[in-house]
This record gives sequence, C-alpha cells and structure tokens, in this order.
Amino acid sequence: MIPGLRMPRAEAGKGRGVLGGALFGLAMIAVALGLQFWNEGRAMRRTQVLDAAAAEVQPLATGQTAISLAHISTRVESAEPVLDPDFGVQAQALALRRQVEMFQWVETRETRRERGADGVYREVEEYRYERTWDDDYVDSSQFKQPQGHSNPPPPAFSGGTYRSADVRLGGYPVHADIVWKIEGWQPVPVTPDDITPNLAASFRSVDGWLYSGDSLQSPALGDVRVRFEQLPEGPLSLIAALDEGWLTPAKLRSDDAFFLLERGEHPPESLIASARSSNSSLAWALRAGGFALLWLGFGLLLRPLVALAEWVPLLGRLVGGAAAAVSFAFAALFSLIAIGSGWLWYRPWWLFGGLALLVAAGVLLFRRSQSAPSGAATPPPPPTA
Repeated sequence: MIPGLRMPRAEAGKGRGVLGGALFGLAMIAVALGLQFWNEGRAMRRTQVLDAAAAEVQPLATGQTAISLAHISTRVESAEPVLDPDFGVQAQALALRRQVEMFQWVETRETRRERGADGVYREVEEYRYERTWDDDYVDSSQFKQPQGHSNPPPPAFSGGTYRSADVRLGGYPVHADIVWKIEGWQPVPVTPDDITPNLAASFRSVDGWLYSGDSLQSPALGDVRVRFEQLPEGPLSLIAALDEGWLTPAKLRSDDAFFLLERGEHPPESLIASARSSNSSLAWALRAGGFALLWLGFGLLLRPLVALAEWVPLLGRLVGGAAAAVSFAFAALFSLIAIGSGWLWYRPWWLFGGLALLVAAGVLLFRRSQSAPSGAATPPPPPTA
C-alpha cells in the first residue's frame, strides 16, 4: 500500500470478506474431495451387502421362529387403533400424524451483488417479510426489523406423530426401526365432532383442515389450522431377519441394520433390484454434489483475483468469466482424481492387477529391445580379381 493512502472501510471490509471466502473455498474443496472418495467406498460396500442378500434370502415359512435373512410379502396390520391424546382422534392404522400450522410473519434474507458508480461490486443484504402459513413458530423478536412484523404467541399445541406399539406382518411382530421406515401417508378426514369437546368449540372444518379463524382464504395473524394423516395398513414386502419370532434388521456383512421394504406384494428379486437402483442413483448424486462443491470452492479461491480485476470494469468481467471456466476445469479434473483414486482404493485388486500388467508390459518391451539387432548388417566384401 502507498504510504499515506488508506483504504476506505467498506473496501477494507470487502477485502477481508473476499479472503475469508477464499479460506472457506479451500475448506469446501477438502470436504468435496473427501465426500467423493468416501462415496466410492460406500457404494461398493452397499453393492456387496446387496449381493450377499441376494444369495442368502429365503422365503419365510409358517411356524419358523429364526432365520438369518427372510422374505415375507403379506398384509401389515396394527393390533389396536392409534390415538392422538391431545385431540382424541384415533385411526386403525400403523401411525397417526398431526400437522399444525399458524399464519405468521416470516423473514427472508436475500444477498445480491450490486455494481456501484465507481465500478466496484458490493454485497447488499435485503430483508423481506411476508405473512404465510408455517408449521414452525417464528420468534419475531429475532427479526432484523421487528417493528410492524410482530407475531402472536405460539399455539397451545404443535405437530406430532403417534405410532402403534404392536405392528404385525403376517402375524409376526415388527421391530420399531422397520416400522419407522414404512411410507405411504394418507389424509384422515376429521371434523370438530371427532375431537375432544374443549377443542371442538375453537375449530370448524374447511377444505380438509380444522381451522380456528373466520376465512381460510383471508386468514388473520395467529390463525391456526390442523390436519391429520395416517399410515394405513395394507400389503407390504419385507426382507429382514427373524429373531425369536420378531422381524428385525439383519446383520449382513458390513451392515448391522439391513432390511428392505416396499408397499405392495413384491418378490425378493424386485426389492433387491430397487435397492441397487437407489444405490446407483445416490452414488451419482454424491459425485455430482462433490463436483458442484469443487466448482464453487475453486470459484471462491479465485475470487481475490476477480476482486482485484474489478477495479477496472471491463477487465473485471473478463477475469470473472475466465475464473468461472478455470474453476469448472479444476473441478472436473479433481473430481476425476478423487473418484478414480477412491474407486481403486476400495478395489485394490484392480490397482495391483493394473500395476502387474504395466510391469509385465515393461519387461516384455525391454526384452524385445535387447533381442533386436543393434545396427545395420555388414555388407559382404567385394569379389577379388
């Protein structure tokens, strides 16, 4: 810096922010590389577990009490109705869920870059406020601008999920860890006549909700609406262990809590094929996510150069575009390195096999070079007279 020349506070703060962003970019690069490397091992282990499941699964016969990995496809049921203790709503289902929403103020922060009259880009924060339905109570005292955006006190009750303590599949009790993974929620129609009398006076039925206000189309701050969903009984296919008469997660290879389930009646091959497809989709999603993190990380790492170039408006645009292209190229290169090294690290036989082939090819080429003639053949002597 030139002696006697001080950088304005706004520019000094921006400089610190850019350097901090570069450090954060380095951290993102490290996380992305680790994620992509780990993902290759995760995908391989899951494939091995599914291969073992395909080889070991057996149909569950009536009267069996223990089997390491069983397949059963039949109706899943609850031994008794499920009850919401606050509203008194009950359903003959595997679980009952209550959703509670309040009409309230919600704060949204937006950050954008603006170019000033001097050609320098600056970060500008804006706070927006809107009234909307939200199932989480928002404390308006924490708003950036609480004046005029005050929320009423939270409702006396919140959402909740109530599950049956006795779920059975073909007469076999099912472990809670498996029950929690069953999906397929469906709405339950509830009217004020179906809930406890002390709450019925506060609600009326509107479009599938129990509503506390006057108009659901024009709600007022503090209005509350409640609805219910159930996890119905019905056909279910499951691959899991049978331990002392209970269907529980199995211990299979590196997975200590293995099970597969789907709604409907499906053979074991279908369940395993679906799990393989999910494993492949997740692997590619994590690879793409790692690439995106690398691209963003390298972009933050190169941001100080772009910030310096922005002192000259046209140069700033050119350097910014070049930085984006370089970041993309680096992200692609490092992704290939991380994914390839992870793939080989978790499959060492491929690595050693490739090295062995390279060594064998090198030895073969060396021997051929040694056996080849070192120079041109000597011409025969001229005939004598």
